[in-house]
Amino acid sequence: MFLFSAAFTFSALITCLCHIFYSDQMKNIFHRLLALLVVFDNAYILLTLVESLRRNIWTIDIFNLVHCYLLYPVRSVCFCCNIYLAVALSLERYRAIR
Repeated sequence: MFLFSAAFTFSALITCLCHIFYSDQMKNIFHRLLALLVVFDNAYILLTLVESLRRNIWTIDIFNLVHCYLLYPVRSVCFCCNIYLAVALSLERYRAIR
């Protein structure tokens, strides 16, 4: 059930992003930054969920290796991108008002 819901969420996210990035009405940089923020927020939440499952349910050694070399660094990058995108959105709104 988890894999089905994750696949559905991922496909819906990709469909929405394709609509936002390739639509003629969405040429505004604010909308693109907001869409990227949604992507990195969802990736961070999904990776945190997988890490929680790894810690509580999946205790096989391969999951520990995947966590050490893939999930933990990618989750940290997603968190850093969330912060930078929030700052970029704030600066863009400041420039739009000023």
